[in-house]
Amino acid sequence: SESDSTMSEMPQVDIIPAGGGYSLITTTPVGNVGAGEDNLITQSIPATTLNIAGAGVKTKIWGTTANNAATKTVKIYAGATAILTVTMTISQASVWYAEVSLIATGASTQRYGVFFQEIGTVGQTQAATGTLTETATAAIVMKATGTATSNNDIQATLMETTALDGRSLVIQ
Repeated sequence: SESDSTMSEMPQVDIIPAGGGYSLITTTPVGNVGAGEDNLITQSIPATTLNIAGAGVKTKIWGTTANNAATKTVKIYAGATAILTVTMTISQASVWYAEVSLIATGASTQRYGVFFQEIGTVGQTQAATGTLTETATAAIVMKATGTATSNNDIQATLMETTALDGRSLVIQ
């Protein structure tokens, strides 16, 4: 488990070349702080990235959970909507992974697919699909949150967002 000092650090966002474009990369581990829902990791998809039907992004998030009996919940958000809520397995240290594909179907409408896997002694896999109406002329925030009891019960350790058409995700 990371020390409590990592919770106060600002997340690192790097811009890395990916297939002719650039990916957003966040590598600073952040854990929940006490009880309640906490943002673990976030990235903003630049405005107008998803303003044309067919444009899309893929976001991948990795994290861990502590080996204790506390109830732990991870939520994956696309914009203002929690697109998947997962209750994690208690009393085991685990690694979790989420992957979201977000595709524009119109100027401010999107369809998503999300896949989530928890890997531990007892694992689980979940998936969901649906539609959103996020305004594409503004940035769309992708994030994972954690709800738990004690500091660092849930951590997000890495996040990567890449444009599916190879364009750069650099805020102009």
